[in-house]
Amino acid sequence: MARASTLTIKTGMKIIMEFDNPNKETPVDPDKISLASYVEEVVGSDTLLIQMPTYRGYNFPLPRDEAITAYFFSENRMYVLDFKFLRPVKSGQLEFAKVQRLSELKPHQRRECFRLETSLPITVVNTTRGNDDDEMTITESQMIDISDGGVKFGTNDQFDLGDELIITIDIGQEETVKGVVLRTESTYGVGIYKRRIGVRFIHTNPRQKERFYKFIMDKQREILSVQFRN
Repeated sequence: MARASTLTIKTGMKIIMEFDNPNKETPVDPDKISLASYVEEVVGSDTLLIQMPTYRGYNFPLPRDEAITAYFFSENRMYVLDFKFLRPVKSGQLEFAKVQRLSELKPHQRRECFRLETSLPITVVNTTRGNDDDEMTITESQMIDISDGGVKFGTNDQFDLGDELIITIDIGQEETVKGVVLRTESTYGVGIYKRRIGVRFIHTNPRQKERFYKFIMDKQREILSVQFRN
């Protein structure tokens, strides 16, 4: 059972919302986009006024009649609640969205859903397919995104579903973690790598998973700060 929330929604609080990518045209385009906003006003007990999120310079059309998930950040924890879009509210040249809360604010348990796009260095050793020593170090690879539950990277090498890997990533300190290939995608003709490989981490150290989580949350706050300065 989730622990009760210790976070109170206040004016000026920054949030992130995830939506289906309206411009997904190729396999390398992300399925989801993350848009930043902030709380303009807390109206009563179940209604908020938030900044209308923008996408590529325009106000993003919030979907009606469906739940929108919003993520709130506090220290090293992420909180979540669902709301629905009621109507736009204009104030001068600014546009806001009036939304109604559909759930209580709770600590988020499905941490793996939040991914950080990054090109951090990554070293991958395939212990299932390889050379005569039963190991193959992949040097031509580039990270695409990471969560505390897995990673996606680009490569020109062949991987199969179920391949077991050893992955080393520098997140301020060098971390080595085992993983298994869950997804392979051809990107022929798009980008510099022929394939995208999705990997689920096999965590054996809970503290290491917390370090990944803290790194991702810290980076998300940095991204939010940049977005709100611009």
